Amino acid sequence: PVNTIAQALAEPQTVARDLIVSVEHPVFGTVRSVASPVRVGDEVPPAHRAPQRNEHADAILRGLLNYDDARIAALAAEGAFGQPL
Repeated sequence: PVNTIAQALAEPQTVARDLIVSVEHPVFGTVRSVASPVRVGDEVPPAHRAPQRNEHADAILRGLLNYDDARIAALAAEGAFGQPL
C-alpha cells in the first residue's frame, strides 16, 4: 500500500530510523515530513522544503536564458507562469 504523509510519519519504522524532519515553509510554517532514507555513513542529508511555484523563475529566465523584461512580460501575458498564488 501507499501511505499518506500522516501514515508515513506514524509508521513505527519511520520513527525508529529517525526519519521525521521539520522544515520551515513560507506559507504553512513548520511542516513535518519524511527525511531521505539514504545515508552515507553517519551523515544525515539536510532537509529542504520544495520551492514555491515560480520561486526560481526570475533567476532561470534572466540568469540562464538571458531573457529581458519584455520577453518575460510577454510570457506572463500568455499565461506561461500560471495564476498567482
